[in-house]
Amino acid sequence: MNYQNHQAFTLIELMIAIAIVAIIAAIALPAYLDYTTRAKVSEGLIVLDGAKLRLEEIFYLDGWIDSNKLNDSSIQTQNLGKYVDQVSWQIDNTTISTLYVRYNNNIAPVVNKCLGLIATLGDLSTGVNLATTSVSNMGRDKITWLCKSSSGNASIPYKYLPTNCRNNPDIAPTLVTNAGLTCG
Repeated sequence: MNYQNHQAFTLIELMIAIAIVAIIAAIALPAYLDYTTRAKVSEGLIVLDGAKLRLEEIFYLDGWIDSNKLNDSSIQTQNLGKYVDQVSWQIDNTTISTLYVRYNNNIAPVVNKCLGLIATLGDLSTGVNLATTSVSNMGRDKITWLCKSSSGNASIPYKYLPTNCRNNPDIAPTLVTNAGLTCG
């Protein structure tokens, strides 16, 4: 009798391969979902880039930011992208100058949560009020924007913050949202 040599996978080998694939999927899928959510949250920073540029231009040309000059035409509030619901700002004589975005329902973990950019001059540990601070050092002051999530229930979980927003919470001033922008 001739026996043919059959080469095939045994049931045990197939079960081991399936178990390995399942373990890899269990690790990779949550990491991928966090990554894609973080990319979607980054859209808010892109939307704020134009506003940052406009505010810096006003600050350097006029020497300070007159909040009476700001309106919806100064800062983009339309065509905000797929994930941003609203853009707002708080620049007045009483608070740290801040730009905000609120996210819409297209990003499930951060629905109605806010991300803000706080204006700082020089030292990144303190915010500055651009409405009451004038340009000094003959215009050599550089505005740096510090990214911060709102606090409390409106806070965006750390794992969803873009890399440049993962600041030490002890360094960044508290992000206080204004009445025109509800978060949480």
